[in-house]
Order: sequence, then C-alpha cells, then structure tokens
Amino acid sequence: MAIKDAKVLDAQELYRLIAEFCTETGFAAPPAAADALPDARLRQRFAALCDAAGFVPRISQSDVLRRAGLKADEMIDVGVHRGTPFLYDAFPDAYFLLVDPQRRAESLLENPPARFKFINAALGAEAGTMMFNVSGPKSSLLEWNDNIGTTVRRRYEVSVTTLDALIGVELHSDNIGIKIDVEGFEGEVIKGLRDSAARVRFVMAEVSVLKRLKGAPDFGEFVSLMHERGFAFYNLMNSLSAVPPRYCDVLFLRRDDPRLSR
Repeated sequence: MAIKDAKVLDAQELYRLIAEFCTETGFAAPPAAADALPDARLRQRFAALCDAAGFVPRISQSDVLRRAGLKADEMIDVGVHRGTPFLYDAFPDAYFLLVDPQRRAESLLENPPARFKFINAALGAEAGTMMFNVSGPKSSLLEWNDNIGTTVRRRYEVSVTTLDALIGVELHSDNIGIKIDVEGFEGEVIKGLRDSAARVRFVMAEVSVLKRLKGAPDFGEFVSLMHERGFAFYNLMNSLSAVPPRYCDVLFLRRDDPRLSR
C-alpha cells in the first residue's frame, strides 16, 4: 500500500487507505464513513500511523519551493542538460540564464522558460579553460571514481567563467536565485561567487554525499563554503531514505533571511 503525505490527501482518500490497511492486516473495515471524523482529526491520526511505521512525507523540489514562497526576478540555471522544468514552473515570470558547457547543449533543451539567454560555458572558481568529461546527464569537469562505473564518452576543452562575471555582465537585479547541478563541481562554482553574493537571495544545489567524483567537496565542506558566502542551510529538497543517498538537493537562503528565524 502506498503511503502518501497525509497533509495533501482529502478525507475520502485517507479513509480509503485506512480501510485498505485494515483489510490487509486482518481487521474489519469500520462501518462509519469518512465523515465520521473531521478532516483535521483524520489527517492527524493517519499521520501518526505513518510516523509510527517509520514513513516520512514524500517531497519534491516543487513542494519545497512552493512552501518556501521564494521570489526571484532573475534566475541562473547552472548545469542545464535538457532543462529544469520544476524551476521554470516555479518562477514563470523570471528571466533565466541557462548555463551549460556541453557542445550544442542549447539544441537539447526541452520546454525552456519563457525568457532566457543560453550561455555555452562552464562555471568555476576562476576564468579559463578545463577539460569536460561527457557522460550524458552525468557529464562533469571532474573525473569519476573508479568504482562508480560511469563511462566517459568523450572529452574536450571548454571555456570557464565565474558567477561574479556572469552576474556582473548579464544580470541587473538584486533579487537573483541560482540552481546548481554540476556533478561534483558545485564547490568550484560557489567559489566564483564573491563580489555578487549579496545580490543572490537563494541557492539550490545538488551536493555530493557519497564519494562519486575525485575532488568533489563532501556535504559538510559545501555547507561551510556556502556559509562563507553568506548563506545558511534551509531545507533538503528530496525525500529522506534509510539508504544513504549519492547526493542531496539542498536549498540555501541568505543568512539574514527572515524564514530562518521562524
């Protein structure tokens, strides 16, 4: 039986799941209809049942963004591949910079945001050039550890710029959001955010947990880097699991954001 987040189920659906649970465990389903319990009380009891059984609510990036109530005039999507639909849906009125170093990357885009500019480059701590290891959605500027089994299809040199340079030339707002998905290179991307950090209100980043890539920062190192840039951990953007994740999507806010003081 699928256990869903009790907060988003209506009373009838909760009742159906409880009745199914009772039947499967050998209990007779109660004769009363869902109306016998007020919605709030039914949700409370079902949530307690899920909690006792060790289940946690299923969340997504869209859920976290919606509940955080974030606003942005301009967005930077770092590591685009085929696109980031949840991000474009969450900020439909924002102007986007889509940044990806892969050759012909713009032609891979599916359902891009309404207003955007594509930047065919990598982001790092300093401007220059680097070798890019192409492995589809797992492409990276770092090398994969031998035990991971990721196949590098080809390698080629790409230009590298910084978040500071990009923001300084391309963006004009003090209300900027950033999403980073660069397969282990997230630490170097953030190192390139110095002078412009105060213009950024929040950062979403895929952060490595397991040692998948050579030289990638671990979770604690990345949180420390974000703290140095004026950001604090706010929330995970993935459902929890008993199995250690390879990576986590994490939302960081400015350390003075009032959401951190609630």
